[in-house]
Amino acid sequence: MNARISLVALALASFFIATGCERRDVPTSETHTTGAAIGPALDNAAAVASVALARCDREASCSKLGEGRDHPTRESCLTEMRGKAEGDLNASKCPGGVNRASLDSCLAEIHAESCGNPLDTLERLAACNTSALCSRDRRPGGAPRY
Repeated sequence: MNARISLVALALASFFIATGCERRDVPTSETHTTGAAIGPALDNAAAVASVALARCDREASCSKLGEGRDHPTRESCLTEMRGKAEGDLNASKCPGGVNRASLDSCLAEIHAESCGNPLDTLERLAACNTSALCSRDRRPGGAPRY
């Protein structure tokens, strides 16, 4: 009898180890207040990095990187753009993180923006302002609203 209980306990332990028993505080998708799935939230730091990279890619494609230009190096561009994005996408303005689908739209708009149009702030692009990017369906602290 004890051997059978030990065998069952071992089988259950093996099952949980094999399938993973990881707790996740961030759900894989959010539900908008209308009930429609809007995709997973991205943490603020990852969104800031993505926006900075996209903006510096645009600066490079518009010949604004290099000695005597707006940004002497790519690293100086990234530092400046991270600082600007952090002001818009910080945890106090976007406590639930950034909506991934909205961020993808913003990044596409950054890449598509004409070199003749100054991109001094994210807010200038409709898809990139905080009201469009910030995940509205989560409370501060990461807990989903029900």
